[in-house]
Amino acid sequence: MHPWVIKRLLGALLTVWASVTLAFFALRVVPGDAIASQLLQGGASEADVAARRAALGLDDPLTVQYINYLAGLVRGDLGRSLLNRQPVSTLIAEQFGATAALAVSALTVALLVGLALGSVEAVYWPRLPGRLAGIVSLLALSTPVYWSGSLAILLFSAGLGLLPATGSGDTAHLILPAAVLGFHVSGSIARVTRASLRRTSGTDFVRTARAKGLRARRVFTHHVLRVGLLPVVAVVALQTGFLLGGTVITETLFARQGIGQLLRDAILDQDFPVVQGVVALSAAIYSLVSAAADLLYGLLDPRVRVEGGHQEHD
Repeated sequence: MHPWVIKRLLGALLTVWASVTLAFFALRVVPGDAIASQLLQGGASEADVAARRAALGLDDPLTVQYINYLAGLVRGDLGRSLLNRQPVSTLIAEQFGATAALAVSALTVALLVGLALGSVEAVYWPRLPGRLAGIVSLLALSTPVYWSGSLAILLFSAGLGLLPATGSGDTAHLILPAAVLGFHVSGSIARVTRASLRRTSGTDFVRTARAKGLRARRVFTHHVLRVGLLPVVAVVALQTGFLLGGTVITETLFARQGIGQLLRDAILDQDFPVVQGVVALSAAIYSLVSAAADLLYGLLDPRVRVEGGHQEHD
């Protein structure tokens, strides 16, 4: 295996370890006790609470709990919920499909809208189409998901009655949350696309293509786009991490089932094994996607050579 590949994979593992470690210790600093809250409300005694904590290993020294947690992660064991004793992996698996559908749909919207806005702004600036595309991309960047989502619900659900405002189910329930989340992510893709296309348009090989008498459309599609869109690979990987976090707000706003709702409920209930499991999953997905994007970028860009774990440009 190439040293560069090993370096990227080790970096991904380090990111996952740092994320789960921070989550582990941060959750134990937060005041409150999910076990005590659950049992005392049900009429249990302090002795019952202590026995339950001892049975779950919560009375062990923090270092012992941490080592046991890491050992469980290596085995693929995310632990059990403090509230219903179900395996955390089962709880996540039950909700993962809905969140994955939302994230993939939103990413598709973000790519289509972001690439279109960035291309129009790069080609037509400073004419009216380019300025309008720039305004829309800035609007996508600056508006929070909860604001644009609330506006979309008022307009398309309450006002026009075209789409359902809340809930999970068929494709109709997915359109509005995917469009809202995807529009927000499209802003950063549009800005990177615009900057990269404009920079690529001024390179020597593009000027040579124009000097040969090639039509402007052919120069743009066969030369500018092929190289100018390479940085989008990196920004898409970064936005994948945002999508995983953005689903928490979006699923809450649109009352959708998913990992976002699971995480929100676990935080409110102080069910930290579930929170740790979601953090571990999110960190793993984000790290793997980022590493894959780095590797793909190195394969697609012929100017990049990897020697001794470092990138060198011809």
